Amino acid sequence: MQLQPIEQDCLFALISAYTTENFGADQINQLFENYLKPIFGYESLIAGVGEIEFTRIKIGKIISTNYPEAFLKQIETVTSVEKRSLLAYWLEHQQPLFIHQNNFDHILSDNEKFEIQHFDLCPMLIHGQRDLSGKFSSYFSFRQCRIDEEKANFLLKIYMPYLHLILAKGLKWQYHSTYNSIQKLTPREWQLVDFIKQGKSNKEIAQLLQKSPSTIKHQTVQLFRKLNVATRSEVLAKIESYSSVQIND
Repeated sequence: MQLQPIEQDCLFALISAYTTENFGADQINQLFENYLKPIFGYESLIAGVGEIEFTRIKIGKIISTNYPEAFLKQIETVTSVEKRSLLAYWLEHQQPLFIHQNNFDHILSDNEKFEIQHFDLCPMLIHGQRDLSGKFSSYFSFRQCRIDEEKANFLLKIYMPYLHLILAKGLKWQYHSTYNSIQKLTPREWQLVDFIKQGKSNKEIAQLLQKSPSTIKHQTVQLFRKLNVATRSEVLAKIESYSSVQIND
C-alpha cells in the first residue's frame, strides 16, 4: 500500500508542524481539520496526553473538535484501567482499534457500552503512542470515522509518531517526573515511607509519633498525591524503582 497525494500532503504537514515554533492548540485543531479530517472522514475528534502509573491514568490536557459537550464533561481526569477496559486493551496491544457496534462488546464495561450508544460514537477509531518510558502517552479517538480499516491502520502507523510529538509539544505537556517528586520528599515524609515499609498502620504510626490518627491519615494522603500513587504498595514500588536507578547511576 502506498500513500496517495492527499496522504503525502498530510505527512508533510505533520512534519512541518512539529518543526514549527509556537505551535499551539488552535494550530493543532486547524491542522487536524485541514489534513486529517478529509482523509479519515470523521465527524468528531478528541486527542489528549497524560501519564500512566501502574494501573492509574492521569489525563493531562485534551483538545477536541465537534465532540459532544456532554461526553467531554463526564471525562475523569484521573481514572484507572479497570474502569476503562477499551483503553486498557489498547495499552496492552498498542495497535489501532476500529470499534463498530458490537465487535468489542466482550471487553467493554457497561459504562463504555452506554457511552458508545448514547453518544453515537461508532464507527470509532482509537490509537495513540507511548514514549520509551511507557509512562507518558498520547491518545486519539476519531468518532464516526468513515475510512477503510486496513487503510486507517496503514496511515496511523505512519502518522502517529508525528501526531504524538505535535500533541505533546503543542499542548506544552511535560511528564511529571517520578524521580523529581521523590527527591522533593521532606524528612517527615521519608519517615512516613519508612513506617510504611515496616508495615505500620496509621494508628501505630500515630502512637509512635504521638500524633492523632487523623493527622497521620492526612500526611499519608499528601504523600500519595506527591508521588502520584493510590496505595501503600505503589508507594513502595515507586521508592524501590527510584532506589534501583540511583544504584545503577
